[in-house]
Amino acid sequence: MSVYEQIKADLGYLKLDAAAGAFATLAEQARTEDWSHIEFLARLIAEQATADRDRRLAARLRYARFPYRRSIEDFDYEFQPSVDRKLVEDLATLRFIEENRPIL
Repeated sequence: MSVYEQIKADLGYLKLDAAAGAFATLAEQARTEDWSHIEFLARLIAEQATADRDRRLAARLRYARFPYRRSIEDFDYEFQPSVDRKLVEDLATLRFIEENRPIL
């Protein structure tokens, strides 16, 4: 078994499926773009971390049993014209927290 196959197998054994799936693509990209070992490892770990966060969020939304899944992007501003779209989108960035700015 080659080192490449061993790493993929070990990632699968450790249940790091996103990292195992992205390994080949990232390894090739690292080779062509001359990444350092640390940069390659950082991107591989980031891929797995993102997948884990997405999976956990999806599970939490399922467990919450919301009747409908809504987001700010789904809001119908034409139906409610009194709502300031730019203000809502600005508040959605949560920048006011970093700026210690009150919103009320």
